Order: sequence, then C-alpha cells, then structure tokens
Amino acid sequence: MLFCLFMLALPNDTEWSFEETGVFQPLSAEEVRVSLHGIYILNFKDAVIHRVGLDGNLLGHIGSKGKGPGEFTFPTDIFVDETGLYVLDVLTSSISQFKHDGVFVKRVNLPNRNVVVKRVKDGWLYGTWRDEQNIETAGLYLANDEFESIRKIVQVTDVGVSSGMQIEMDNDGAKAMFGPISTTPILVVSQDGQTAYLSEGQNLTIHVVDVIAGKVTHTITRPERPVPFDVDWADERFESIQERLPKRDRNIKFVKAYPDFFPVVRELMLTPENELVVNRWAGKPDDHDHAIAMDRKGNNAQIKWAWSQLERVAGVQDGFAYVTTFDADNDEAGVVKVKQSEAIKFIDRNAIVFDGEAGRSIMISD
Repeated sequence: MLFCLFMLALPNDTEWSFEETGVFQPLSAEEVRVSLHGIYILNFKDAVIHRVGLDGNLLGHIGSKGKGPGEFTFPTDIFVDETGLYVLDVLTSSISQFKHDGVFVKRVNLPNRNVVVKRVKDGWLYGTWRDEQNIETAGLYLANDEFESIRKIVQVTDVGVSSGMQIEMDNDGAKAMFGPISTTPILVVSQDGQTAYLSEGQNLTIHVVDVIAGKVTHTITRPERPVPFDVDWADERFESIQERLPKRDRNIKFVKAYPDFFPVVRELMLTPENELVVNRWAGKPDDHDHAIAMDRKGNNAQIKWAWSQLERVAGVQDGFAYVTTFDADNDEAGVVKVKQSEAIKFIDRNAIVFDGEAGRSIMISD
C-alpha cells in the first residue's frame, strides 16, 4: 500500500494558508499509528488522517482542513489507544478525539502552547520546556483526558535548544537563532501507556515515570564521555538551510546556538519488545547509529535492533510488523506488512535511499 508524501509551510496567526515546497521524503514511522482498529496515517498538507485496514484496504479519511469540529489547521501528532484516535493541532493548541471509525467526539484545549504531548493510560503526559514564556515552570505534567486535573511529575532543569532556524519579529526588528541540533528533553511512552522515559541535559540522565502511580520511580544515570561539537558540520548545515529561506530573510543575522559538546543522548525509542533504546551522539553527526539497549532499571540489555531498523517500524500487531518503505524513482512512500520475525531481514534487504533533507519545512510569512 502506497501513500503520497507531503511537505508544508506554517501559516501565520492571522491568515492561515499552506504552500507546497515541492520536496518529497520518506514517511516517518511517527506519522503512522498501528492498532487493532487499523492503520492511521497523518497527512500534514491536507490536514487529514487516512485510515487503512490491517489488510491494506483503505477504510476512509478522518478530519479535514478548517476550524470547526473535527477539523484541523496544522495537525502534527496522532495517537491511538483503546478509547479512540486523538489528533494534536499545534496552531490551535488543542486535541481532537474521534472514535476509531472517524466519528468526531470532542475537542479539548491544552493548558499551554508549545507543549510536547504523549498519550498515556487514561490521560496525557505533557512537557512545557518549549514554552519560553514560562520557562521557570518547565517540567513534565500528568493530566486527565480533559486536562482538568493536572499535577507536576518532575521539574526540568535543562530545557535545551530546539533545532532549526527561529525568526521572531517585534518592534525592534528580527530576532533570529539557529540551532543545528535539538538539545531539548526527549519523552517516550511504552506501548501500554503505563511507563514513560524522560531524558534531559547534556549527560545520560533518564527519568523513569510510573504513569499509574503518577511519579518518577527512579532516574537512570551513567558516565559517558561527551563528543566535541562539530562546528564545520554545523556551519555547512546553516548555509544549506539559509539557501532555502525566502530572499527577504537571507540577510537576517542569526545567533548560532552551538554547544561545546554534543549531548550524550541523541534519541530515545522503544523496541517492539518494549525495551528502551538510547541512541547516542558519537563521531560525525551524519553517522547516527550508536544505540544501546537498557532495561527499566538502566542495566544493559541485549540489543536486537539497529537504530536504522527501529526507526522504520511504525508498529506491530498480531505478530506482524508494519514497516515504512520509499520508492525514490516514483516519490512514493509506503507501509509494508511483514512477519515480525522477518522484519529485520526485510528492512536490511529493502534499504531506503534518500539524499534530500529530511524533516518538515516550516515557513512563517506575514
């Protein structure tokens, strides 16, 4: 089963519009959710979710572009559990809930803007480290479905810097910053929604959260030698991104937020077997497969999956893995159903070759 790819531009606060960038890229596993009720694929450009059966047949489309009930302006994340489908709209700072078949249920507003949200058992975990207006209260919070009952789980002391170019306009002119890598906290949640892992800071520091108890049970720490930051690579990346800016923005002076060292933790992920995998910064930034596996206590575990294999697994269901694919000749992204026991071999035999810049392009216009 094949799905079209989409790139988009972020509209401003007063008049929302989307523009094609003409760039195609592989489908991220984060854009696909697998459940007993089907496969849900997020289409950013059209603000719609495609629902596909586990057998590959298209079952329908959920939502549409707009501001009314069951509509989205800029959907960025989807979550599926036994209670339904949830769609995060970053522009309206809201979450829309649907039944599994696409019937709209309700929309709830988030308590803060620019939050990181994850679905957990009977509610939500959300982080406020991206909210620059309330940086002193940055932390991880647990909320019920309606965000009416909220409690703080842990204070975040190192909020880090987001990757990419950020340009803000005010009465004094443009304020611009370039972050070559993201050093913000990283949050992942187990498949059953009962355990969460939060990484923060320059060192390997991972808080383990018992969602049911609503508290951090312990923190995993271990010494790791940091890798000096690659300034030459960052400058090349800056020039590459700057070339894609609108001409009017190319003369803006950027503050380059370069750290002295790469943070130890680059990414977190959970395997289909629910083991925590930590990918670390090591060597050149483009060499991104330096993963270790841990159990919940932080002890080393045998790692079955390479990081490049894990990031292509959209989900597992009934002994099958759903793996992303990409046909570069036809610019077609897809999801393939294979036996879970054969997923690693399939991924290795069907490598994705993509030379372009991965990631969504966000452009702000006035």
